[in-house]
Amino acid sequence: MELKKLPSKYSDTELLSLLDNKKDEVDNTVLEYKNDVLLFLTIFNITPGDNKVPLGVIKDLYKSWSKDPLRPQALSRELNKYLPNVNRYYMINKQALNISQEAYNLLLQKTYKITKSPTYRRHFENFLSRFKIIQGDYYMEHYVLYKLYEQWTYETCYKPLSYKKFFKLCCLYFKHKRKTSNRMEWFAINLGQLDISMAKLKALRDEHKKEIKILRKKRKEKQKKSN
Repeated sequence: MELKKLPSKYSDTELLSLLDNKKDEVDNTVLEYKNDVLLFLTIFNITPGDNKVPLGVIKDLYKSWSKDPLRPQALSRELNKYLPNVNRYYMINKQALNISQEAYNLLLQKTYKITKSPTYRRHFENFLSRFKIIQGDYYMEHYVLYKLYEQWTYETCYKPLSYKKFFKLCCLYFKHKRKTSNRMEWFAINLGQLDISMAKLKALRDEHKKEIKILRKKRKEKQKKSN
């Protein structure tokens, strides 16, 4: 996919052309302000280059700066319009980056140490308390726990953690293993103490199976179109 040009990279001639409304002579990127991603890239002077920076670093910087950040998927789509990415790294010009070296180092060193955050742990423990989820010897699918968690965040109006972050917290509180060959993780809980009916658990599993079937169908349709 051809990358769009950032406003800071336009020549004087191209900018004058825009002012004269000669849209056919220049990409209309400057005129598009559906969100604040372009403004973010311009303010921090984040431009394509030869330096590899983890995707999460740029996204974390954006989330800390934006007053109304896009959701992860939408943010990825927008950033990919302007920055090349290779194997979960954005290729940028670090020398041109408008951010202090100290701040950049802090971002670069940031790993998802969510398990050490008292706020996240308290949030997670409130969820466990709601459904009386404690350690045990019954191994439950990770996606079932996450669906319960999504239900709880919807009821309480909390912003849900990502699937990945939720998984890391589950690993901190429960024994886990892979019981099947499809890389699915299972966590050991006490089924007898769980405050949810077996019918509800079955409904969550059935819902997941339907979602998987839909995804597989879409992938097959996409493959047929590409062929």
